Amino acid sequence: MVLRQGERERKMAEKYLLLLDFAGGIVKPIPLSSTAITNDRIVIVIDELNSCVWIWKGAETSMIESRAAQRQARSIKGLGYEMKGIHLKIGGRAISRVEIVDGQALDDPDMKRNYDLLMYTIGQQFDMKDEPLGKFTGAFIPPETPPSAPPPGEASPSVSPSLETDTPGAATPLPATTPEPSTHSPSVSPTPSSSTSTKAVESSSPAPAKDMSVVRVGILISSILEYFSSVFCAIKRGEDSALYSIEDSDGILCEVEVKGGSIRFLQRYDFRGKRDDVLTLLQNRLASAGL
Repeated sequence: MVLRQGERERKMAEKYLLLLDFAGGIVKPIPLSSTAITNDRIVIVIDELNSCVWIWKGAETSMIESRAAQRQARSIKGLGYEMKGIHLKIGGRAISRVEIVDGQALDDPDMKRNYDLLMYTIGQQFDMKDEPLGKFTGAFIPPETPPSAPPPGEASPSVSPSLETDTPGAATPLPATTPEPSTHSPSVSPTPSSSTSTKAVESSSPAPAKDMSVVRVGILISSILEYFSSVFCAIKRGEDSALYSIEDSDGILCEVEVKGGSIRFLQRYDFRGKRDDVLTLLQNRLASAGL
């Protein structure tokens, strides 16, 4: 979300800015510098100048950590954050919203604008209070178009390692194909063609139907990743079925049930306006793989 015109008002009282490193569920104040915004860390920025708690999600960080950081940021928005040793609570009533700046989505104009505003704000002149806490006194007017900031550079090796390898569905997506108009039903339970059956006979050990259904789920996830920068996938197993829930930072994108050799959507999902694109790409990829 980009700042509205009505929010561009002068703020004459003292305002504070604080950067909090977020790793393993722990927040820790860090020096106020744009060099803290790196690809392999999550940083919560308490920004009273823009009445916002920013969540910087580096491109190499996991969805699991991001969701935990969002909970922490919402808590800061409601209750504030107390600086130990100087008895000062910042945030709370001075904050009106929480914004996520995703390092994987800086090609999106609104996301890039928020990134530029965040970097512009961090780059202001602050009186330092107890080292990490920046105090700003006077008028702060966010520019209509913040100066473009370069993308974050390589992160230092001292920060907490990413949990990306623990996040199902975060693999690099398959190359995009040119979608073609399709009249097929969105239900994903195709019947193998005669050519597919011939290929299976030529194989020394054809894959069981259950394994092929898991392959179809993988193709579904890769198709979703063409339109969403990162997703989190959870699985709940039953006696003869499995339920996959695929979501991003804004909530559930879809849920599919795997039973036997087929998968089906539990309801009609809109994929935030990208339903036709996702399903057409999915059908094309299934067809290309002979599934």
